[in-house]
Amino acid sequence: MMRRAILALAMFGLAACATGQPGNSLFRQIAGDDGALTPPSSARYIALEQAGARAMQAVVEDRDQRDLLYYSHMLNGVAVWYGRDGVQIGLRDGIMVMTRGIGGDLMAADARQSLALLRAGRNGTAQRFHSYLTGNDQIETRSYVCDITRIQDFALPIGDVTLPTWYMKESCRGSDLIFENYYWIDRRNGEIRQSRQLANPFSGRIAFQQVL
Repeated sequence: MMRRAILALAMFGLAACATGQPGNSLFRQIAGDDGALTPPSSARYIALEQAGARAMQAVVEDRDQRDLLYYSHMLNGVAVWYGRDGVQIGLRDGIMVMTRGIGGDLMAADARQSLALLRAGRNGTAQRFHSYLTGNDQIETRSYVCDITRIQDFALPIGDVTLPTWYMKESCRGSDLIFENYYWIDRRNGEIRQSRQLANPFSGRIAFQQVL
């Protein structure tokens, strides 16, 4: 029953959200103009903000919940970013591999095969693994087969800069869940400049955009 419910929720979420059309309409320029955001409650976040740490915009799509994340440190090759309420997001070369504090957390992920195809702008099939924290405080690891598709070249505007990118889709399926992620890959160096990635079946996708 739970597995069917998770699958149904994922399918509803994909239908209800935008289908990943190119662009950055999810984002507002909140860097340096965060008066509309709630005051930060995390001491670590405040320290990073005051130190002028690198920033990244984030939107929890299903909730239209926005934040300006600040880069904290590297942990075993994962860039750890802090939200104003103490939430932590871990990105490995732009792919989300860890969350802390959002509920149903992604404890770890292995998406190296997907990353290799994305950075090369290549179509192909990859396997990825997600380890989630369950309601019983147990960690379950699930596997997914993902089709990577390069949809089109796209000129991505971020602030005053326009970047040449590949707009790419990752369509994943497993025994418990189907989902899609979207990426805007800098054609010059394979860097993920913007993305929409599933955090977990209950929180849905988080969209990220670099602040340049």
